[in-house]
Amino acid sequence: MIRKILFSALGLGALATNASGNAFNINEHDARVTGRAGATAASNTEPSSVVFNPGGIAISEGTNVALGTAFYFAEGTYEGMGQEKQSTDSGMSLVPSLYVTSRVHDMIGVGVGLHFPFGLAVSWPDGHPQSDVIQDQTLRTYFITAGVGVNLHKQVPGLSFGA
Repeated sequence: MIRKILFSALGLGALATNASGNAFNINEHDARVTGRAGATAASNTEPSSVVFNPGGIAISEGTNVALGTAFYFAEGTYEGMGQEKQSTDSGMSLVPSLYVTSRVHDMIGVGVGLHFPFGLAVSWPDGHPQSDVIQDQTLRTYFITAGVGVNLHKQVPGLSFGA
């Protein structure tokens, strides 16, 4: 019986195809992290550590606030067979972020963050050849992230962790 279930699952898996979506994952919600090309997991003690490294929350002193925004201009083009090239007419998208962390004990820090990893929109001009398929596309989601960090530097130098 288990053998039949296993082969059925493998057979269905072999029939599966890829599905694609047109969206944007915005991972640039902290200027310092972006400037370091995302290499911050081991050293981020900024308020954005709520998202990138919760262990860094307990390392920074006091209460810290980081408010930021990014401006995006989403562009896309396509060219159908025998058609001229079509381009988007999207405007600017504003994508904000807010992080707050606070040290509540010598060893413990807490934080909360709000960011928009998908916050863009794309629109196509009126009357383009695919206007019966798509005219405007918007994907706006927000993440509210809470975190707790524990600094064990006194017990084990350099050790902190978070969740």
